[in-house]
Amino acid sequence: MFGDWPLVSRQTTDGDVVVERFGPVEVRFRLEVIDGALRYRLVGSRLRVGPLAFPLPLRASASERARGASTIDVAVAVSAPMLGRLVAYEGTLTHIEVER
Repeated sequence: MFGDWPLVSRQTTDGDVVVERFGPVEVRFRLEVIDGALRYRLVGSRLRVGPLAFPLPLRASASERARGASTIDVAVAVSAPMLGRLVAYEGTLTHIEVER
């Protein structure tokens, strides 16, 4: 949650790359374990419009560290050339099961 707004994303894999989607924005990461934390190394990002995909010039850094069975500490920063920082946050994520 960001204030009262939920942040919803969907993670899948494509070979050895994690693909995360936030609405029409897709980011692709390779994962590395460094000093007990999971680091996400950005390998690409794009804007998806139906079957079309347009590259986005994003820069990102992200990491997470487990702090219990269902709690993870995260830090994320995303920027774009000429625009600067688009979003940055750190905090705790708690996994919640949703019935479908």
